[in-house]
Amino acid sequence: MKKFLFFSLFLIISIETIFAQNKQDYIWLSGYDYQYTYKATLGNKMDFNSGGKIDSVGLGDVIGRENTLICDKNGKLLCYFGGCSIVDSTNHIMENGDSINFGSSWIRFCQNGYRNYPGPQNSIFLPDPKK
Repeated sequence: MKKFLFFSLFLIISIETIFAQNKQDYIWLSGYDYQYTYKATLGNKMDFNSGGKIDSVGLGDVIGRENTLICDKNGKLLCYFGGCSIVDSTNHIMENGDSINFGSSWIRFCQNGYRNYPGPQNSIFLPDPKK
């Protein structure tokens, strides 16, 4: 009987853990082109909500080696950051999301045409554990 109760409890905890997974990383963005003449930024979006489908998308800012994003717990994109500005899910720069960490590096890499920091993985979004 104890073995059955232990196995049942283990099974319930395992199933709850499987179905309670957070999807805050279910979308991946990568950039591939910045058209200076059109001021358009193009990229790829891999969406694990739809089985890892990859689509070409327009982005609100350049996504290069510096790239971080976060989704809500259901896998819906909240915002992303390419090193120069924080952009929301509708590809618009968020309020107070431009000129992040303003200084000589921002002027060099964001204002003078690059629109992207050269270093890989310099930033991270951390979810609020209370939400």
